[in-house]
Amino acid sequence: MRRLVLASTSPRRRELLAALGLAFEVAAPRFEEKSDPGLSPEAEAVEFAKAKARSLVPDFTDALLIGSDTLIEFQGRKLGKPRDAADARAMLRDLAGKPHLIHTAVAVIDAGSGVEEALLSRVKILMRPAADAEIAAYVATGEPLDKAGAYAIQGRGRELIAEVEGDYEAAVGLSTKDLIALLQKFGVRMSDGPEKHR
Repeated sequence: MRRLVLASTSPRRRELLAALGLAFEVAAPRFEEKSDPGLSPEAEAVEFAKAKARSLVPDFTDALLIGSDTLIEFQGRKLGKPRDAADARAMLRDLAGKPHLIHTAVAVIDAGSGVEEALLSRVKILMRPAADAEIAAYVATGEPLDKAGAYAIQGRGRELIAEVEGDYEAAVGLSTKDLIALLQKFGVRMSDGPEKHR
């Protein structure tokens, strides 16, 4: 089986990939996310996913490298991770009671050949109305501070959500459906698992 390396520091993405039963390694990407005003939210998510995987090519020259990125779009604006608690509270006040989109891209790069493939999933989220005190209490847990849009759909943030329309795993941070489709393009058979992941 081809060597698989996940370019991520996210425990959520690691758990989602582990659930597929494939052996893989994890390495932190050497890529700094800087939003480009010239890119659409969809294009930026795809570019960031590819860039994370590309950053590990020199270290894993024989591997299939997996990168993923999640970006939130609200009223035409890209929402990244909040700068601090005050910024997190402001984001959540803006989102409360309104819909927004989650764009999650997954990319696979063959480090040996340089061939790249990527897919994008879009998930529509409707937040329920929330009082300032409830938002402040959630921000005080610390959970929103390293999450795009200042909430974790798989954590306590789910209590702020009214509806999810689309691929839940993509909303969490990695569409395994898209990843399986990409890996199959590179000749990885899902029957190669389950194996103990590393």
